[in-house]
Amino acid sequence: QSCEEVIKSGADNNINFAIVQICKANIYNRKGFVEKAIALLKESQELVKKVLIEKSDDIAIIYNNIACLYYQIGDYDQAKEYLVKCLEIRKSIHSKNHFDIGFTLNNLAIVQGTLKDYQSANTNFHDSIEILKKADKLSDLRKLSKVQNNFGVNLLQIKEYEKASSVFYMSLRTKEKILEYVDAD
Repeated sequence: QSCEEVIKSGADNNINFAIVQICKANIYNRKGFVEKAIALLKESQELVKKVLIEKSDDIAIIYNNIACLYYQIGDYDQAKEYLVKCLEIRKSIHSKNHFDIGFTLNNLAIVQGTLKDYQSANTNFHDSIEILKKADKLSDLRKLSKVQNNFGVNLLQIKEYEKASSVFYMSLRTKEKILEYVDAD
């Protein structure tokens, strides 16, 4: 019997089986089988919903992962739909300044920029930076720098060159903080 069969036989709605499906989805995605990965993530989403409440961070993570896969295959409207669901859940379970909300806003802004909804993207990049600028861990500073770069690129798309320059300078200052962390080690 495979590991998957053993786990699944324990309960139809076993959270461990959902985790196995998520891991398989990640493998399929890395191998280029994105459609299969999306199907497995949707299956795991249903399994998790049976075990956990609808508004849990586990569901939000699955929505985020599904959105990333849709983005990867160029279905930006579906990516946006799942990121909006993810954001709604995270806003309902976390404080308004939680880093997960900041990361989700960044992901949503990237999709909005791709869809040429630059104003919404700018708003979400700005809000994401406001949340993430409180970063004090190296990994969070790296994420902040990426969001700042993403925002700058979005501003370039709409020919807001002065603002883009300012945001890129902000990113440079964040990268200098990162170097201070690295040099301190």
